[in-house]
Amino acid sequence: MTAQTVTVLEGTWEEILEHAPDLAGKRLLVTVLPGTAPGSDAEGTKAQDNQTIRDLLEQIRTTPLTDEEESAFDDWERNQDAYRLRFRSPEAFE
Repeated sequence: MTAQTVTVLEGTWEEILEHAPDLAGKRLLVTVLPGTAPGSDAEGTKAQDNQTIRDLLEQIRTTPLTDEEESAFDDWERNQDAYRLRFRSPEAFE
């Protein structure tokens, strides 16, 4: 039996049509994906959202903890040692 190669092309219809000479006479399955074309306003919005998330994460990383927050982390470490059986990772149950 001869192995068959599957080729996957992804892009806009216009980009796929550029491969028409290579695809002539071959069986195809065309799946239309939801969403918009790359470079559209939706893509720009996604990039803005990603940048907003990166900015927020940087703000969290660089903001010092309050004394109360520091105390909570210190207590967590002490309690984790005192109640080791209560604080187990999911891997411990496998």
